[in-house]
Amino acid sequence: MELPRFMVRVYALIVHERHLLLSDECYQAQHFTKFPGGGLEFGESPPQCLAREIREELNVALAGYEHFYTTDFLQYSAFHNKTQLINIYYLARVNNPEIIKATYTVEPNYPKSQNEYYFRWVNTDYLQKEMLTFPMDKHVAGLFLSSLSLNKVFI
Repeated sequence: MELPRFMVRVYALIVHERHLLLSDECYQAQHFTKFPGGGLEFGESPPQCLAREIREELNVALAGYEHFYTTDFLQYSAFHNKTQLINIYYLARVNNPEIIKATYTVEPNYPKSQNEYYFRWVNTDYLQKEMLTFPMDKHVAGLFLSSLSLNKVFI
């Protein structure tokens, strides 16, 4: 009997000068847009994962974070059969966000090669949850936009 599998993913909502950072990626021949971040490794805490992913993907250091949202509904992985996702999202501040290699556009720029990603800053005035690919990220984008309208998120 195969045991149920869980995958914990940790993501950053990084805002800089009224822009939110998105990641356009290619994996298993599929193109998608998500928030920067990735999988929790055995032995690390979610904040340690957040710091590692930011360092690896963006080449900047994590300056601070605040928990924003953790999965509260069933979500299966789009890539791994019989795997349930548990996603943790943080509002994150990074050192020197201006040095992140990213474009300023609402249009996605998908890489052509496997396991590559391109970053883009999307002005929060033009951000729509439909810009993200996965149901969980769309849900979080909606929560983020609601927080903006209620002035609960400092940008």
